[in-house]
Amino acid sequence: MRRKLAGAVLACLVAASSAWADCPEATAVCTLQAEGAKLLLAGQFAEAAERFKASIAVAPTARAYLGYAQALEGLGKLPFAHDTMVTARTLSDAEVQTSKGRDVGVTSRAERIKYKLAQLVAKVGRVRLQLPEGVARERVLSVQRKGEADLEQPFDRAIAVTADHQVLVASLRGGGKVELVVEIAAGEQGLAVIPVPAAHDPEATAAPTERGGSRPTAANSRWTPPPRAAVELGAALVVPNVGSAGEGYAIGGGGALRIARPLAVTASARFIGHPATHYDDPGLDVSATELVGLVGLRTSSIAAMFGTLEAGAVQYTETDRSLASGGIPASMGSYTTIAPVLAAGAGISLGRIDVRANALWVGTTSEDLHIPLRFQLAVSYRIVSRP
Repeated sequence: MRRKLAGAVLACLVAASSAWADCPEATAVCTLQAEGAKLLLAGQFAEAAERFKASIAVAPTARAYLGYAQALEGLGKLPFAHDTMVTARTLSDAEVQTSKGRDVGVTSRAERIKYKLAQLVAKVGRVRLQLPEGVARERVLSVQRKGEADLEQPFDRAIAVTADHQVLVASLRGGGKVELVVEIAAGEQGLAVIPVPAAHDPEATAAPTERGGSRPTAANSRWTPPPRAAVELGAALVVPNVGSAGEGYAIGGGGALRIARPLAVTASARFIGHPATHYDDPGLDVSATELVGLVGLRTSSIAAMFGTLEAGAVQYTETDRSLASGGIPASMGSYTTIAPVLAAGAGISLGRIDVRANALWVGTTSEDLHIPLRFQLAVSYRIVSRP
């Protein structure tokens, strides 16, 4: 497995072996980079990382950072690899500008770096960090991914994090630390608030840890706001049946717009079809359709779970078809009613996919129709998502 990963990580370096041979830096640097390339090909990522890191200490070049980033990727340190590849891109852009695009080696390396960076972006989550209202940035001395070095400019850019679960550690001026758990899917971006207590309330939202720092409670660290804006399409199963009509199958779409950190306004429309149900006595086929429009609220999520509350209206149409028998011709009749509807439930976010379970209540007033409390299991995909 490690051999296969090494091959995937280093395909571009193999294709450009001549570029390593033409290393323009000092002989010692070239030797370190050549050794690092061989170790990468052999799947010895830790040793390769040491060679490229030593090379960077002597001559921080795009070539050295490219190799170092790929070694870190092989070690599974994807956020660190992402940041290193960003540095490689910055240095590579400068090289391209200096060579004015005339150096084939520089140009091809720039393309490889862009390609590898795009791959890493799709493998990590990204988070923009904020502080509670009224807390100045000066309160935070540094932020780091747990077990790694301090991050540069943590509040001015999106921070790469391990997909689905990453612990960030913030060191505070005056001593103490807080840990923040962020849960963002690969390829997605979100917001997180570092629960730094106000200066006048040193115990707010924090509890002491064994190391003398502080750890936020789950309510402060694990809440993820709903998408800033989203458009989605989905399908659902609605049970039980309505009167003589069978269970329903729904398709539809909707959108969401965040109005505050914990809440988003939602709007959706769906079509529910109830396939024909046949009754031998008195020889009748019953089918129905529903058009449902809802507006409501969606909460922030904790451990990917969120809640929804919606209200709207439904237009229910039932069609009865009697079959011809005993000399009596076939006939068809239908009736339509419009009624208010309430929906409440919960869901779980799996990247761009949401799985939801809702209870649907319809306030029918017709004596001919009673729609019971129903349950809906829905799956939707966000075709547009703005974190």
